[in-house]
Amino acid sequence: FSFDIIENGKTSPAALPSTPPATLAMVLQSQIDLSLRSSLVGDLLVLVRRLLAGISGDVSAENENKRNRILNLHRITVEGSANMKKAGTDDFLDHFPTVVDFLEHFSPLLCTKDVHAEKNGAPVLLLAEMLVFLPRMQMRYYSISSSPADDPLKVSISVGVLHVKTISGVMLHGVCSNYLARIRPMQDKVNLSVRTSSFRGPNDLKAPVIMVGTGTGLAPMMGFISDREHSIESMADSNSAGACHLFFGCRNEDDRIYTNAVDRWEENGILKHHLALSRASPLPKTYVQDLLEQHGQDLCRLLQHESTHYYICGDAKVADFCFEACVSALRKHGSMSRVAAVQHIKLMRAQGRWQFDLWGIITHFNEAKLDLRKKKEACAKTWLLTFAE
Repeated sequence: FSFDIIENGKTSPAALPSTPPATLAMVLQSQIDLSLRSSLVGDLLVLVRRLLAGISGDVSAENENKRNRILNLHRITVEGSANMKKAGTDDFLDHFPTVVDFLEHFSPLLCTKDVHAEKNGAPVLLLAEMLVFLPRMQMRYYSISSSPADDPLKVSISVGVLHVKTISGVMLHGVCSNYLARIRPMQDKVNLSVRTSSFRGPNDLKAPVIMVGTGTGLAPMMGFISDREHSIESMADSNSAGACHLFFGCRNEDDRIYTNAVDRWEENGILKHHLALSRASPLPKTYVQDLLEQHGQDLCRLLQHESTHYYICGDAKVADFCFEACVSALRKHGSMSRVAAVQHIKLMRAQGRWQFDLWGIITHFNEAKLDLRKKKEACAKTWLLTFAE
């Protein structure tokens, strides 16, 4: 199928998130993103409210309650104050993280035939209107966790299959991770492409290396270390290789990945492994940034080495904590001011010796803005209570 727009008597192709012509199955399975986000909530409620205004006659008590709820959601998230919109949108997404959740809940009102409608009993919300409204599915990027030195014809990735529950109890399943988990080896085909990246190990094997990864953030490090192992094996003097420190964090021993490979590399002197376990009772919670602080003196020495490369892969918030741990190490053991420590890391970044592969950057940025706002409001309240009459 395909869509055209008729405007002022002129017909032109519609701007769609899918690539027409295509079958409906193709569009829904691989081209349309069914997840809802903050920027879409207001537009969705405006669309539904406009369509509800066209319903004539009486509706059932159940549908009347659902209509009133939609109108109330519209009042809060579209017409309310900035704080009301933010709270209303967050609550909406907590109950309806995908458009499927929204349609299933309001199906009796929006998706069943309207006996009072003039369009041969068509549903209030047509599929065509939803398809135009929803955005295109974006590509998912994963770091390669293998080395071509192992097998130039194979590429591996490490994926955490996402199953989370919102505060209101709605299950949310990761689109791509669950899709990959269902792939049948040697039977199914996947559309993918391999792209070059600047996130790669140092060319000089004598350069010291610091690697920090949490969970599946270990993935790109596996390729680096495998390359390193093959290079060391080909060296005349393997003892001339620079120090390699791997700081890895997970919840407990059962959550460790690539355990056999990492343990073997440590036994063979390829790397020094530092493990942080955050949920290994009765041991105290330990995160990768805590390990960096515990090894502050060695960390400072490595960071001050002119050839050291620092790599981190994982959540953006963890990367911030680790950045602060490095700054603290340089200040405490390198007698630097904070300004000098930050400038030193900036220089490493400019020289390509401080690299990161992070996710959750936008989420972390928004959370940081909210935290800053709360701190300012708390300071203002304290000031008013202390000094105002």
